[in-house]
Amino acid sequence: MIKYRFKEHKINKSENIHFDNINEYSPYLKKDFNNHCCYCNTLDELVAPLPFEKDHFVPRAVFEKNNCLSLDNDYKNLMYSCPKCNGTKGKKHSGNIGKGEVVNDCFYNPVEVDYNSIFYRNEYGIIQSDDEKGKQMLKDLRLYRKLHAFAYVLEKYKTTKDILDQKYEQEENKNKKQVYEKALFNIQRKYIELTKIYCSNYYSKEFN
Repeated sequence: MIKYRFKEHKINKSENIHFDNINEYSPYLKKDFNNHCCYCNTLDELVAPLPFEKDHFVPRAVFEKNNCLSLDNDYKNLMYSCPKCNGTKGKKHSGNIGKGEVVNDCFYNPVEVDYNSIFYRNEYGIIQSDDEKGKQMLKDLRLYRKLHAFAYVLEKYKTTKDILDQKYEQEENKNKKQVYEKALFNIQRKYIELTKIYCSNYYSKEFN
């Protein structure tokens, strides 16, 4: 079986930022996680107009119970997550958070661990893992669902569309430019069509 890379970008989280209002972190999360869900790697624009969410790596129910309220708006504890992964992750937690430590042994911290070393995709885009903890994460976050494979395929369409768009803009030969224009039109139309299907079925049980 051929194994394909799980994702193509790295997470570079901003340091030394602090806001009292958690919502002020939104643009930083979007940028630092390169517009992708930290868990399933879905591109945020695919679920628009649904907003991506601020996931607490150590869940609120846990840090409130342990009186570590600083983790509510500690940027190290905030992750950029799609609604599916954030809802599925829920209150799952294991480990000692001590004095406000960002620890959740149920999951690899996506900022500290390159998920390419844990997960890969098969020829259908389904997320898989040979790592024991990774396998448990597949179950706990339901990363195996077809929804995430569909998002992977959609992003491939978008990447191809962006490449064609760039070539079209740079091409000076009229005949070649027409070829790029036609190809760009076809893939743009297909991308819009598939994105509509994806969004309209985002919460469908059959789609999951």
